[in-house]
Amino acid sequence: MRRYNPGLWSNADFVKLWLGQTVSFLGQLLGDASVSIYFIAEVSLRQSLVPANVLGRTNASMQFLSQGIAPLGALLAGILGGMIGLRLTILIGVLGVMLAGTWLLLSPVRKV
Repeated sequence: MRRYNPGLWSNADFVKLWLGQTVSFLGQLLGDASVSIYFIAEVSLRQSLVPANVLGRTNASMQFLSQGIAPLGALLAGILGGMIGLRLTILIGVLGVMLAGTWLLLSPVRKV
């Protein structure tokens, strides 16, 4: 078993550790807050556009589509990660999310 030796850690190591944890924490905090705001806006928009008599079916269908596609996306990401590498796969995923956001910004949904 290895024992802690204070001489093995430099101040730079502690700064890197602190910076990494702080950036991870802030990213998680901002990401979770953004997702919450998005979901509230999404459901509010749907409730304002869809007639009340089909709102339950519409919400169920949207949940099924959004959560049902996740396993397929994970499978595709695993296949791509094995074929072209993890970094390129993550880059493709990030570009896809950015493209989806750009498409929404340019669509008429923004004016609703």
